[in-house]
Amino acid sequence: MRLVPSGSITVDEDGAVVEGLDVDGTITVPADDVTFRNVRLRTDDSYPIRYFDEDNVGLVVEDSRTAHLLRRNIPD
Repeated sequence: MRLVPSGSITVDEDGAVVEGLDVDGTITVPADDVTFRNVRLRTDDSYPIRYFDEDNVGLVVEDSRTAHLLRRNIPD
């Protein structure tokens, strides 16, 4: 699957499914029941996925990769 380049994203829609992205930055999720599928995330941030614990529920990450740019990158 070819991934679509993206900068940082915020997902604020409950029940959203995000897939096929190549994210260069961070992911912020202030929503419930969000699924990430086939996503590659590259960042130098200490918190690559910001999931706010304000009674949020249902974050799922499937078949995805995360690389911290200040450490060794993962292979493509």
